Amino acid sequence: MLAVGKQIRNTRQNKNLSQRDLANKIGYLSQSQISKIESGYRKTTVQDLIEIANALGVPVDELISAKKGADV
Repeated sequence: MLAVGKQIRNTRQNKNLSQRDLANKIGYLSQSQISKIESGYRKTTVQDLIEIANALGVPVDELISAKKGADV
């Protein structure tokens, strides 16, 4: 799950969002929970991934698919 967390972090940072900004966009996850997801200390549910992807404006598969040459 660490690879997913890194991809979420990379996507969030590319969109110039803080963890708190992302948490606020989602509405039910806190900044602390986002941090734990990105660090691999909290598992994500399918619903979490859908909500995170929607908040970041990307398809879910972009968060779960390691891209060739990507640091995930």
